[in-house]
Amino acid sequence: EIVSRDWSSDVCSSDLDHLVCLNCGKVEEFFDPGIEERQHAVASERGFHLQEHSLALYATCVKADCPNRS
Repeated sequence: EIVSRDWSSDVCSSDLDHLVCLNCGKVEEFFDPGIEERQHAVASERGFHLQEHSLALYATCVKADCPNRS
């Protein structure tokens, strides 16, 4: 599936995390400042300077109006 991005936003593409539906494979990108801050804090607490990261959350959709649910 192709995911569209708004490249005009202030969010760097490497800061986007992903929700992956286990039912249909749909991928939704999201940005959460709290998650970003925590990832940097965890790296720093362990003596690292975070350069890049990848976070994918695998879940099942519970939206009643989801067009991808069967």
